[in-house]
Amino acid sequence: MKVILFRTDGGVVAEVGTGHIYRSLLVADQLRDASRVIFSSVDKPDYEHGHAMIKEAGYPLHLIAPDRYNNDLARLVQDCKPDFIICDIYQYDENDLRILKQYGAPLMTYDHFDDHRKFSDYPINAFVEETGNPYSGPGFAVIPPTPIRNFRTTPERIFICFGGFDYLDITMKLVAILSQAEIATPVDVAIGSGYSNTAVLSQYADSSYGRIRIHRQSAHFLEVMAGADIAFVAGGLVFFQTLSLGMASIVICQYEHQMEQVGSLGRHNAFFLLGMGNVLDPKAVTTVLSTLMTDLKLRYDFYERGRRLVDGDGLKRVVNIIRGHLEK
Repeated sequence: MKVILFRTDGGVVAEVGTGHIYRSLLVADQLRDASRVIFSSVDKPDYEHGHAMIKEAGYPLHLIAPDRYNNDLARLVQDCKPDFIICDIYQYDENDLRILKQYGAPLMTYDHFDDHRKFSDYPINAFVEETGNPYSGPGFAVIPPTPIRNFRTTPERIFICFGGFDYLDITMKLVAILSQAEIATPVDVAIGSGYSNTAVLSQYADSSYGRIRIHRQSAHFLEVMAGADIAFVAGGLVFFQTLSLGMASIVICQYEHQMEQVGSLGRHNAFFLLGMGNVLDPKAVTTVLSTLMTDLKLRYDFYERGRRLVDGDGLKRVVNIIRGHLEK
């Protein structure tokens, strides 16, 4: 049986979050039946939440000691002799990539902007359409299969999701703003297992007379999201999901690197980029939301452009690359 090694980190920590783990698990779940899948991550307290996600999914996890990082990683590669390696981390280091490549296995990376991505055989980059890189552009956004969502002339629901961690707690800020706004449209709020302010958030929901609903780590996440017409999201994987559904999306970023990445797609005019979540202006939020609620043509334009930009087949494309190598 062929061996696939995932090198990834994630947890309730700034800049990193849980998106790298989530994306890696999406890919691994497509490959586990025909391959032996192994995960590896740095042994840090900040990453314990990500480690739990991997273990709960049923994968073996090898922890790498920070003070013996190079030796532990090299030994892991030597012992498991992978046939394919996927490295999905926030910051890449040339030394890491050299160690992973030492026995010649093909290497796939994600959102890799540094010069040393030359070590990557498949530098997947969903945010930037790069000349000369056939693995770039929103067509390579790794997201779950997207359900069909029909356009509605009248918005019936608003969706809020800022990932599994929500570093800036944009969720709470938006719920506070929308609870005071003169908008009767129901609001679905999706939070992950790493979100820590659930009690206060629930108080807003309890006082909203059913208008605001909280969904924590919901098994019906896709269904809830697809049932909405307007979405507030950050610049991560959920952003690509709402675009693939054709939802009118308002993007509020957690980090500066998200601003840069989402901004690179702005020329497609498929969403609103409202800025950073640490400087959220309530008036700007309600103004943009009111515009989308009332402007039928703009919402339909977003519906068409978003689905053209992200066709939802990125996961399939990435998995087919890996399978193609394993079947040689």
